Amino acid sequence: MDGIFAKSKVNVGDPNENGVVQITIQDESYTVMEPVNAILQCDPRLSFAGYKIKHCLENEIIVRLKCKPEFTGAERACFQDALTTFLSQLTAVEDLCAATIMANATPESI
Repeated sequence: MDGIFAKSKVNVGDPNENGVVQITIQDESYTVMEPVNAILQCDPRLSFAGYKIKHCLENEIIVRLKCKPEFTGAERACFQDALTTFLSQLTAVEDLCAATIMANATPESI
């Protein structure tokens, strides 16, 4: 995966007997995953989205996703869409901050 988890190891497993797909992300912390999880919670294709950290001293996140029956197999796409949405939101905040700084800047401070 590109972008936010570019330096992380991401492993997408096959669905288990209950249709839950597990995604393991190494070398990341919960700080990045919390807003992504909030976006996943709003995805109408998913019947379940959650994540856990194995241990607070380990940088490994386990994400579990399950799609509604009519969207079975779209878990990876749901995760990718959530990442894309999160990155676009970050870009919008960055642009707003930059515009605000430039609007309030004086010629001496530039």
